[in-house]
Amino acid sequence: MAKKDVKTLNIKGVCKWAKVWESGEYNGKLTGYSIQVAPEEKETEKVLKELLGIWNQGKDEVLKDKNFKPKEGYLYLGGTEPDEDEEDQARYFKAKRIHEFKDRQTGEMIPITLPIFDAYGVPMQKGTLIGNGSIVTMNVLPTVYAVKKDTYGVSLKLLALQVNKLVEYKKDASSYGFEVEELEDDESTPFDEVEF
Repeated sequence: MAKKDVKTLNIKGVCKWAKVWESGEYNGKLTGYSIQVAPEEKETEKVLKELLGIWNQGKDEVLKDKNFKPKEGYLYLGGTEPDEDEEDQARYFKAKRIHEFKDRQTGEMIPITLPIFDAYGVPMQKGTLIGNGSIVTMNVLPTVYAVKKDTYGVSLKLLALQVNKLVEYKKDASSYGFEVEELEDDESTPFDEVEF
């Protein structure tokens, strides 16, 4: 696909696994920023149609030097179909982005800051944890690719994020599996009286 034909796409929906302030990590390696967003059903169909159009427009270019034909049923359009074991059965679109790049002249690694805005378009306070269930709009750059006969499609590069409705992520005792008793209104914890 020619550079001039490339356009960004906004995808709005419920998010999960938002790693947008610092890089994710897998097996001890930094993996960059990532987020998954599940739009409403009508919006999902619209996004899939648009991504399929992008694939059809760019597939000849990415396949021209390959020694394979794509395998039927493996087209990746920004995410995978829901697993039958998943509770919500929603179609999530996953966007990723590197968290740093190497300066060609100095060799220094330069961090990339992802632009993140609230519902009013105001930059969010850095480090505000975006919990599963938040409503967000992600701005992505679709990119057509083909690696092998069962690895091809359209990936989504995360450019910016707007948090339309924040569900803050909080780690409390129950999130670690501890049983938690309710405090009575007049009760205090033993540590309330300790001076530090």
